[in-house]
Amino acid sequence: MKSDDCDPDYEIAIIDWLHTFELDHERCKSVSDLYDGCILGMVLHQICPYYFNEETLQQLNRDANLSTNLVLQASNLRKVLRLLNGFFKSMLKKRIAMRDLNMNEIVRGENMDDFLILIQLVVGAAVLCEDKATFIRNIFQLNHNSQSVLKGLIERVLENAEDEDAAGSLESEVGLSEDSIEVSLDANTAMSADDSPREEPSLFSPKQLRREGDV
Repeated sequence: MKSDDCDPDYEIAIIDWLHTFELDHERCKSVSDLYDGCILGMVLHQICPYYFNEETLQQLNRDANLSTNLVLQASNLRKVLRLLNGFFKSMLKKRIAMRDLNMNEIVRGENMDDFLILIQLVVGAAVLCEDKATFIRNIFQLNHNSQSVLKGLIERVLENAEDEDAAGSLESEVGLSEDSIEVSLDANTAMSADDSPREEPSLFSPKQLRREGDV
């Protein structure tokens, strides 16, 4: 969905989920509020304060002109992506083959596919981290539509991340396989076929793959 419009269901679900964190909700009302990377940095700090510590997050530019400087915004998103890749590799021991994300298009609101891939990684960090039970429980407190969207984002991460040693099962470690997600969501609300959100953009591109160390 290379477009300047985010699917309303996705926007609502992402903002609903972000509001489960300790944030200034007035500064987080739409996906465009996330383009400068600062709110995502705050969320990552709450997901794993040890790795995404204050010193690390000082890498993010907080210039007074940040809200209007698309170059600085894109730079911040690249830093967020590098931090996420580092977190998956060093803390979670997970390997993710990552295609290039066009941060310049994201901050101009022209590439929702790439933006959603970045959000997938943030959600994935939450449901794979040491305190994953808390973050999974928070997702189950969201309304039916938002749960359905987050379920899809989680499934995409589970499909595309694997152990560094390729020995264990990511889904069994998370305790959140596609089947268990479905069961958990269905236990809260019955999901009809025409309520299903659209297919999420893949982390992978057959013609453009590279490992996280190359980002």
